[in-house]
Amino acid sequence: MEDARSPASLIPPDHAAWLYSPYTWTVPTSRAAATINAGAYLRVLFSGPSAALHFDVDANRAPLSQVYTRVDGDEAGSPWRRAAVAPVIEPVVPAETAGLPFHLLELVVKSTSETINRWHSPSETAVVFTGMTLARGARVAPPRARQRRLLILGDSITEGVRTINETAGQDTDRNDVTTCWSWAVGRGLPVEFGIVGFGGAGLTHGGSGGVPALGESIGLVMAGAVRRLEPAPDLVVLNYGTNDRLAAPAAVEAALGWVLAGLLAGTPGSTGIAVLRPFNGTQAAALQRAATGSARVSWVDTTGIYDPAFGSDTGGLHPSGPNHLGRIAPPLADLLAPLLHASARSFSFFSP
Repeated sequence: MEDARSPASLIPPDHAAWLYSPYTWTVPTSRAAATINAGAYLRVLFSGPSAALHFDVDANRAPLSQVYTRVDGDEAGSPWRRAAVAPVIEPVVPAETAGLPFHLLELVVKSTSETINRWHSPSETAVVFTGMTLARGARVAPPRARQRRLLILGDSITEGVRTINETAGQDTDRNDVTTCWSWAVGRGLPVEFGIVGFGGAGLTHGGSGGVPALGESIGLVMAGAVRRLEPAPDLVVLNYGTNDRLAAPAAVEAALGWVLAGLLAGTPGSTGIAVLRPFNGTQAAALQRAATGSARVSWVDTTGIYDPAFGSDTGGLHPSGPNHLGRIAPPLADLLAPLLHASARSFSFFSP
């Protein structure tokens, strides 16, 4: 059995047993791993009766990011438990599985706030994971990862904004990436996946919380932290254009063309790139023009996939969670599944 016995009760964030969602965390050190991305996740197997997750919250301020944790769960088993990020979060081991030799612990970042500084150091909304403590003598083991990798890049519709309501006082209570198309597609395809969605973000301008436009942000997890695409993604999905509605079509086409050129130059030939038509069609013609010229780039026509009648916010821009999960994600998964390509090579991301 692949496992590791900790000489102490602390399992540091750079321990080999951790499985992090690809492309969405800073490179873990013995001190911390950090993310600002809703949908970032981690998994680990542990023995013993209990576990406690630790976070550095010194730079955080309200509205605090929220996470889900569960132990020994699946879609029909132990439920996700929601918590605001705190110095210590203790996932609950179900009574039914308490006697098992190992438990599977999962954490996913449910929501991070758009209303405070996300991007610049120190980020006020970052989830900064500093390790896990176990009962003395307990062990950890790595879960097996799926071999293919998916990277999804987009705006608030990819982040899960207003999926559960639009009336709560804090935006972290309105947003939930696990009820968003991006999470559902990632969970439904045979991949480990990274979701990078930022409200307000576009190809021609930055988004909320200080996040720059895609051309500047794509190579970074947050300011000063390089996004390491290792191993290379099998598929990169881009969902932009909605927030570029005021830009000249030529500017949108040029901005996407620059990003695509960098991806094509910096990834192996087996990496596919999918450009989604924005759900409301904004700048679709300009985006489609930029997506031509390479067999590795696919234009994904989403016409008719989003119908606000099945649930949206007041303006009709953001689909509701049930609409995401019940109407949008299934056909998107069907469209994206054929575009996955096997890849075993790594690369360094291009410099903007």
